[in-house]
Amino acid sequence: MNRILILAIEAVILTAIIGYFIYVETGLTSWIQDYISDETWYVPSARNILIKIFGVQPKAIHDGMIRVTLELVTPANQQDYYTKVDEVVNVIESLGGKVVKSTDYYTYNPSGDYLPAVCADVPPESLNALSKIREVKQYAVGECYPRAKGILDYMNYEHPPLAKYFIALVLATVGDTYSTWRLAPLAAGVAVLVMSYIYMRKVVGGYVGIFLGAALAFVISLDNLFRVMSGVAMLDIFTSAFTYAALLATALGSTLWASIATGLAFNTKFSGAFIALPGIVQRIRDGEKPGIAILAFVYIPVILLFLIAIPIISYLGFMGWWSNSVEGAIRWHLSIKTSGGGPPVSTPWDWLLGRNAFILYYNTSPSGEPYPYLVAVGNPYLYLATAALSVFVLPVLNKLADRGASVLAAWGTWLMYVLIWFLGSKTQYSFYMVQITPLIYTALVMIIFYLFFDPVNIKATAREWASLLSKLAAWLRGEARVRIVVEPVNVGKEIGEQPEESAEGGSKP
Repeated sequence: MNRILILAIEAVILTAIIGYFIYVETGLTSWIQDYISDETWYVPSARNILIKIFGVQPKAIHDGMIRVTLELVTPANQQDYYTKVDEVVNVIESLGGKVVKSTDYYTYNPSGDYLPAVCADVPPESLNALSKIREVKQYAVGECYPRAKGILDYMNYEHPPLAKYFIALVLATVGDTYSTWRLAPLAAGVAVLVMSYIYMRKVVGGYVGIFLGAALAFVISLDNLFRVMSGVAMLDIFTSAFTYAALLATALGSTLWASIATGLAFNTKFSGAFIALPGIVQRIRDGEKPGIAILAFVYIPVILLFLIAIPIISYLGFMGWWSNSVEGAIRWHLSIKTSGGGPPVSTPWDWLLGRNAFILYYNTSPSGEPYPYLVAVGNPYLYLATAALSVFVLPVLNKLADRGASVLAAWGTWLMYVLIWFLGSKTQYSFYMVQITPLIYTALVMIIFYLFFDPVNIKATAREWASLLSKLAAWLRGEARVRIVVEPVNVGKEIGEQPEESAEGGSKP
């Protein structure tokens, strides 16, 4: 078939899958004109980074006026709070502005744990006058801030900044609204679908690769967890995208690009580094020098950590950044962050079973009763099936089309979450699983392709298990020994290359 025609067919298939995914995502969260779950932390911190560090104002135009949140000087009591709010509202209205949210949203709390604020739309020419209002401590341009105390100064230093840079870019270029800032995670979700298609297309090849690539991308797009996390401006879908990029680069044989992708995943969330270990193992299995693989997957992410943090280092100073974003982050991630009354914590094995799911958003039924609307849970049946099939193909891992790269990536990353759970990071949530979800589906499709496109492979795999168990039984009976042999590789020779023979039939010296 003509190559141009094949490319056209591929483009149509991929466009259809992506178009369907975007259509579903748009209907899923675009109507929610409020912060969803941890958007209350990540979007304000992205906005604050944009304003305070980069000196750029987000686009927050509403009917020709600019939306701002004005934080008030801390009131002495509730009556003082209402008095201050009334004074600020009067000034805003005198400037031709209108109040969007006031004490009905920024409610007073006698404990002091609240944000004394007013959100308003003001004419652009009146913006400079806001800082002169006697009761105003500071103001920030952008969608109304959430109600958390100190949120106008919050930077979220405990997480790396890369994903917040992406969100900030959208705020500055497209707009600072509930719908627009969710374009950033949507783009990350689309990127995963495209990369999953490319993965199968490159690894398997031919028409079968086209079919499997389309099937994989479509299956990932149907996963509820993947859909939910692609629709909210949190960090995890960005980590998922760069994690998958690391798998793709690893399978395509590039240690450099795999380590760069790992570094970018690491700089969205520290758990992005979990793909490094399976990446190192796979590159060594593919013939890369162990020293080069280890150094690349360690040093490049660390170098990127410093480079991506340069704006924050210039703002805080090196020691301020180190204290907040490295030492403080390590303590924070290995601590128990909630105790009773918070969202349900979930162990890595709970994620596979669909237990203790994190609810990101409640909707209201016609009767007025709230019900879980956005729930961070995937498909436990397919997750568990993949786990069982992954165990089954362990003896023939090298025979898979990608030599088991996707299996190693999926379960190697998952096992890292298990490890940090035992190290003390007991506060984990089900939405963390989205980093692993596309890897699991890739492993599932790869295993199904090996086992069922040629049913002979099922019997061959069973025979390998029988042989392995027989050897294990012999070892347990003391009839066999296990030996580990390290053989040198001749300089200038590729692994597995046979020596040339001379005309006389002997080997060349």
